[in-house]
Amino acid sequence: MMIDSGEIVSVGAFANRFGVSHETNRRDIRNLEEAGRLRRIHGGAAPALHLDRTAYRPVTERLTVDAEAKVAAARAALALFQLDGGAQIISKRAFQAAPSFAAREIAPVGTGPFKVKDFAYDRRFVFAAHDGYWGGRPTIDELEFRIVPELASRLNQLATDEAQVITEVSPDQFLTIAAMTGREVAGGAIQNLHGINYNAFDPALAGPRVCRALFCAIDRQANAQGLLAALPPPDGTRRRLSPIGALAADDTAQLRRVVAFPGLSDNATARLGGHSVQGFGEAGYRIGLSEAVALEPFAGGAVVSVTRERFEERGGAAALTGFGYDHAVPSATMGLRMQAQLDRDVPAPAFVHGMVAYRRSFGDLVSSVPLAFRGTGARFASRGLPLDRDTLVSEVGLGLMLAPGLSAGLSYTGQIGARAQDHAAKGTLVYKF
Repeated sequence: MMIDSGEIVSVGAFANRFGVSHETNRRDIRNLEEAGRLRRIHGGAAPALHLDRTAYRPVTERLTVDAEAKVAAARAALALFQLDGGAQIISKRAFQAAPSFAAREIAPVGTGPFKVKDFAYDRRFVFAAHDGYWGGRPTIDELEFRIVPELASRLNQLATDEAQVITEVSPDQFLTIAAMTGREVAGGAIQNLHGINYNAFDPALAGPRVCRALFCAIDRQANAQGLLAALPPPDGTRRRLSPIGALAADDTAQLRRVVAFPGLSDNATARLGGHSVQGFGEAGYRIGLSEAVALEPFAGGAVVSVTRERFEERGGAAALTGFGYDHAVPSATMGLRMQAQLDRDVPAPAFVHGMVAYRRSFGDLVSSVPLAFRGTGARFASRGLPLDRDTLVSEVGLGLMLAPGLSAGLSYTGQIGARAQDHAAKGTLVYKF
């Protein structure tokens, strides 16, 4: 027998040696474990050690095994639990008649909404509605749980409507599920604990300082971005709400004007004081069309407020006095973003992204500064270039990951209105360390 050599043997090795399916190997491994010939482990089998056969004995016999130790352990553990009033009612006769715990688990007798219809170990568990349920008959006639080890098989069953719910989905498959009609990723925070185990028997890892240094060297932010970047949140909503933010700037400046025309020449200087504040927010709904392509409709709003303080120029007859003013322009934007990865298998992946949106501005779109000549006191207003109330905003770009922490990009942005247009191109080379 292969296991007699004293080494661990995988299910795949058994399958290659005997030419049978993995399911047949798993069934044979279970039978051999029950016979005490080997020890079943995750993914294969190991040589048999001392096997505790207590779990396979009848319930009535198990109740007498180490009874005093069990009672002592239960009393010690009781103080660690906070009772919430919950309880489970089972049939005493069925419990005592069951030949083992395993037998009772596959044929339970209780008062729940479902009863066991069919059971195949490591394959399926089928429940049928319990017509006599005290809380009313369930709305589902039959509920089947299947054990499908391969994620690809579970995804295929979900896509073909062979399964309505699947579990244990890795984050890199969220967009695949989102692209399926009528399917979404649902879930939330789970109580999983992640740990790192070091081989303390290896001389290189025997010292605690080495293990601490390796632990501190882990780039947690890079891991999070590599696993979850550009993916919808695992709560099934795919909603994205950016934090509400604000920007503030001091607009202090020095002004110098040269006035020269027939009959008058002057040099005027002044210190201009003021500030600007911008508030913004945005919400989006990300839709994955495939693993590499995603669309995101979004809507956002912003308010830009500019404040200028009173000033007086120093100079001759052309010197001006400027009066303080405030000017605020709210705007709303609605549009669509797109992001796609061109080739997922190349060492330096490339991404293309684009955006098209409509922007509507409100309020007074013409800024006006009240001025007066210091010498005569004559007042007038200086008006700026009017803003377009309706604007088409667009953006397209290409990004390339050259190496870990090194990326390059080229993008174009444009704003087109009835009275003005703004076009810009930008290239970037970013190295993060």
